Amino acid sequence: MTIEGKPLHDVYEAVGHAHAYDYIHTLIASKPLEELDILELHRLFYEKIDVEKAGHYRTVPVFISGSKYAVSPASRIESDMKKFVKWFNDNEHKLPTPEFAALAHQKFVFIHPFIDGNGRVARLIPNLALIRGEYTIALIPSVVRYEYVQSLEMSHKTPSVFVDFIAERIIETQKDLLRLLDDGGVNGGVNGGVRGKNGGVNLEELILDVIVKYPGMNAPAIAEMLQKSLRTIQRYLKLLSEAEKIEFRGAAKNGGYYALK
Repeated sequence: MTIEGKPLHDVYEAVGHAHAYDYIHTLIASKPLEELDILELHRLFYEKIDVEKAGHYRTVPVFISGSKYAVSPASRIESDMKKFVKWFNDNEHKLPTPEFAALAHQKFVFIHPFIDGNGRVARLIPNLALIRGEYTIALIPSVVRYEYVQSLEMSHKTPSVFVDFIAERIIETQKDLLRLLDDGGVNGGVNGGVRGKNGGVNLEELILDVIVKYPGMNAPAIAEMLQKSLRTIQRYLKLLSEAEKIEFRGAAKNGGYYALK
């Protein structure tokens, strides 16, 4: 059995990513990062998808779709990864944590050492850096994917563009976490809301706030951001639509919700 509407591949990705995320918490201790740690992250994430390629560097060329810049050739991956790990350990305590996390992500992506799953591992590495630097993690939701890709592309010439992007994501993630944890967490209050009835914000208002902040998000993306079931989110979206507070625009597969003024 799989989660409703999700192919088995997506389920394996989610489960593998959870295992890899748990693993980065074993690396929080202030010890040097090792190349084997990165290989283990990929193995945990990818082993249910392709056990033979999980935890192993690619041996074929790959390209980043839409980018005009080449990634490391297969013949240079091992040496580039050794340089990356050395850079990580040499600079972790020299650079401000948000800048260091952004540059670690950027440098890893530009190597693209695996046949698949580079994006997932690339997002785990800076979050490891943030946790080790006593920051909260930075989430990059699908709604800002275009901005993410463009800032990475521009960072080939101007690294500060991606540093600014990650700094913004750190701040926005902290805001989301504070909102979700306020007054008892995501399960506190009535109707599964963040605050009680007298506290002001319930789940319906929280969903509306997300749509105002990130126009064009679909139901699965909202459910993922708020860590709620898809059916629960769909029920509240229906209520908001009937109240003429939001409307769905676009095709069923790639459309999204927008707030009505």
